[in-house]
Amino acid sequence: MREEWRKAAIDGDIGAIGKWLDDSPTIDSRDRYGQTTLMMAATHGRTAAVDLLIAHGADLNVTAKYGLSALMLAIVNRHAGIATALLDAGTDTSLRGTGAPGFANKTAADLAREAGFNELSDAITLDQIARAFADRTPPTLLTDSKQLSDVEYDEVMSFESMRWQDVTFDQIERNSDAVFWFSPEAFCYFLPGLMLAGLKENRVDANCYDALIGMLDRSAEPDSWDDFFQPRWPLLTVAQVDAVTAWAKWLQSVQPDAFHSNTFERVGNTLALLAERRKGIG
Repeated sequence: MREEWRKAAIDGDIGAIGKWLDDSPTIDSRDRYGQTTLMMAATHGRTAAVDLLIAHGADLNVTAKYGLSALMLAIVNRHAGIATALLDAGTDTSLRGTGAPGFANKTAADLAREAGFNELSDAITLDQIARAFADRTPPTLLTDSKQLSDVEYDEVMSFESMRWQDVTFDQIERNSDAVFWFSPEAFCYFLPGLMLAGLKENRVDANCYDALIGMLDRSAEPDSWDDFFQPRWPLLTVAQVDAVTAWAKWLQSVQPDAFHSNTFERVGNTLALLAERRKGIG
């Protein structure tokens, strides 16, 4: 990257950046630190420059030192407005920092929560869940249980023909036990809807949330995973497990004392093991 381009990004010089974009196809060229113009503009809070680079198709997901993307750099440097613009533009919210103790394995949502940008962290988590489960297809069978009471059956069937994107908090409050009776494919399909319902309304007082945490609060030993857990949770992809991890962190941030000591640590360990096993499957 030429020094004048780097300086234009740091200074937010729209005229110079515009001329560079007209004269050069290398919008994503890097400086000696591995940073693109977009990353530098985001770091230094140059809103107009970020908007211009986004409009010209700059790569939103380049990472450099410590595995930080433009979104993460904006958050670390406390430019929440720029972070929101990058989020709206479609940046990858699942990327994780590396290396330094302050960034290792942390997502943009983690960094935003630490910075006190709770609404931004929630929005990032919403985006991560929605993207991770976007390709889940509707189940052909809502329940595979043959021993449901009429009430239990009605709770499950209340989700019939519903998209997971349309699940509301009222729905999960009125039918909180359905999570226990979903078939494995229905469980995986409606899981994002269950998680997002509370996030959208900033509500955590759902019995099904206690149920989900209870399912994940277990020994990180696969041999001890029961016949309910085994057919369901391992069906999730790595990205979906990461999305559940982000949701669990949100829940912990909102009600850290709602569960027994070390519950969320065990939940995190279970999810980490699920992700590792899924990576091994490919």
